[in-house]
Amino acid sequence: MRTSLYVGFTMMSLGLLMGGCASSAVSEAKPAVSERFTEIEKSNMSEAEKLAAYNKYRDEDNKLVCTREVVTGSHFRRNRCRTVAERRAEREAAQEALDRLQRSTLTGPDST
Repeated sequence: MRTSLYVGFTMMSLGLLMGGCASSAVSEAKPAVSERFTEIEKSNMSEAEKLAAYNKYRDEDNKLVCTREVVTGSHFRRNRCRTVAERRAEREAAQEALDRLQRSTLTGPDST
């Protein structure tokens, strides 16, 4: 009997503790774009307005940047949206690949 009372008290305490943590996290979070605008408002917004609303509460690395790019072998353009951090990582990876290529050209394919 004493063990089941202890287990019940522990479970109740954990539930209250977890509930308190969850409620404080929700109250501090910024509302999502879908929660701030109705479907009609969103349908009337331009892409630039939607992007600005999305980026408003984001930190710098998580902001979206959209560009129009030509698809290879086609005349069609497409929107490509990536975060600032993704763009930086792609740029650094391309620079590293170029550096490796230049080093292998100068020293030959056998050296590392």
